[in-house]
Amino acid sequence: MVYRPFVMDVLFPIGRFIARVADSLLDFSVVGLRKTVYKDSPLPQERMEGNWLTDVVGSVLNVVQNIANRTWKRRSPTSVNYRHTLAVRYDVWKESNMVIERSLSFGLLLVIIGFTLTLIYILWW
Repeated sequence: MVYRPFVMDVLFPIGRFIARVADSLLDFSVVGLRKTVYKDSPLPQERMEGNWLTDVVGSVLNVVQNIANRTWKRRSPTSVNYRHTLAVRYDVWKESNMVIERSLSFGLLLVIIGFTLTLIYILWW
């Protein structure tokens, strides 16, 4: 008659109040630290398409195409943006590799290769 009402009516509300105050203090301290000391660094700028290699090779191929259009391809010049073409091909290749790497059959293939190498190691020694 004394124990349960005391715990339910007095200790629970006090504990709930202390927990809420501690939670609010923690939230305010995190927000305060993120606005002062731990400011977010700017995100690195990503390329719109492709990578540095497709950019360099595409630029070189564009220069070669311009030279060719002025000399031996003067009668039938071509106009292809190789930077864009290589970047699109790279993105397609990257996407198809991502699909392959996430597939179940690729995972099983890697497991079998691991088991085979382990078996060869065990039998060799």
